Amino acid sequence: MNARLNTRPLFPRRERPPAANFFCASSPFNRNNGFTLIEVIVTIIAASILGLIFMNFMGAAMSKSVRSIELVKSEAGAEETMERIIGDYVKKMNQDPANVLTFMQAEINSSKRYGDNVSALFITFDAGTGKESPYTGADEKEKRTLKVTIAAEGNDLTALLTRSRGANTPPLPF
Repeated sequence: MNARLNTRPLFPRRERPPAANFFCASSPFNRNNGFTLIEVIVTIIAASILGLIFMNFMGAAMSKSVRSIELVKSEAGAEETMERIIGDYVKKMNQDPANVLTFMQAEINSSKRYGDNVSALFITFDAGTGKESPYTGADEKEKRTLKVTIAAEGNDLTALLTRSRGANTPPLPF
């Protein structure tokens, strides 16, 4: 009775495709040993070289990026000052339109109420050349345009204030 029974397995064994061996735990592609020392050293050297290249390329741009923030901050301060000047101009224009420009020039130049970087100068325009020049006359009625300049880092802000209202003109809203 030593005869062997010739039985077939219930689930026949099939050959695996070669790609399936890559995911198999017993495959030679799967090592549980980790990285070798040489692989770690090569990776560190490659990362440091790429880091140096990146820093050389971006280093100057990153240090100059602070300059942009400083310029924006300075220009925002100049715009705030200009808005205060325009607000005071409109208020004074509604109160006393005949003397508004003389008052504003005194407030800007003499009292330095708006800061040291603000200047005001009466100017005239030459219709022939289209250029401006400082007003040098003594007649107060001829002082029609006040040039207000705020020196900001990067760009200067300039506004022209005029005496353009008549006696019967309604007040300006602001």
